[in-house]
Amino acid sequence: MICVLEFYAGLGGLQAACSTAATVVQAVDINSHARNVYAANFATPYTIKEIETLTASWITGTGANTWWLSPPCQPFTRRGAQADLNDSRTRSLLHLVHRIPECLPQHIFLENVLGFQSSATCEVLLKTLNDHHYRYQWFQVCPSELGWPNRRPRIYLVATQDCPSGLPGSLTPRENIYSKCVADLLEDEANERQELFLADYELNFLSGMDRIEDPKDRNSCTACFGSSYGKSYLHAGSVLRVGNRYRRFSPREVARLMGFPDSYQLLPSLSNRQLWKLLGNSLSLPAVQWVLRHSFS
Repeated sequence: MICVLEFYAGLGGLQAACSTAATVVQAVDINSHARNVYAANFATPYTIKEIETLTASWITGTGANTWWLSPPCQPFTRRGAQADLNDSRTRSLLHLVHRIPECLPQHIFLENVLGFQSSATCEVLLKTLNDHHYRYQWFQVCPSELGWPNRRPRIYLVATQDCPSGLPGSLTPRENIYSKCVADLLEDEANERQELFLADYELNFLSGMDRIEDPKDRNSCTACFGSSYGKSYLHAGSVLRVGNRYRRFSPREVARLMGFPDSYQLLPSLSNRQLWKLLGNSLSLPAVQWVLRHSFS
């Protein structure tokens, strides 16, 4: 049985993506809003704690044999400063890398942006894995490659101590599983929510926004929804044309575009902006499910 310790758990993207073959036994993050959403959906213990303060004894005490890591991507994103090891947001990941020799989990999964592979932080991680006889492989997956109408290109590192033979160096999807279009994932009532529509002054930024003109067009694909959706006008996600107006996607629509089922609860006590931020920091469930299904196959 794969028992997972979900670091950087957020609102539970991994838990939502997991099949019966894996069980999340502990979640860790620092965001109380994320924990509240998580608790509305899952019974798994969720600890609010800085990852840099976690000891090896606490980690092993959870009973997990598998780590899932989704560390902050800002130190590695191509549009950012790429501060890498010099970015304070990298410290938590380095702390966990330094705990690997003490804890030796059977499996380690890591999700991040494509720039992570060429980072000095990645070099530190891979050296640690090699020094302790892990075998690993890379997956580069975007949900749009799976027929899901959202672009969220990510790399996934999968490392294990249990695989006796060599693993392929990398895998990229070559299968259209879902054949969904944007219209399939829209809320009927969202067009009545005036707070979603762009204000007149925001139309000045429309030319720089990713726009979905026809949601029924199967060639249309929404941009990656980031944590700044609803705040930033560039590189944060798509807007949808409704008649001669444009609106943002509702939190439920963004959740659907990330692969969350409608049974997944989004707390009504949280604002659109708070929910967009949580979702923008989460995972693409179709991509994660593909990775889990193909790991070590």
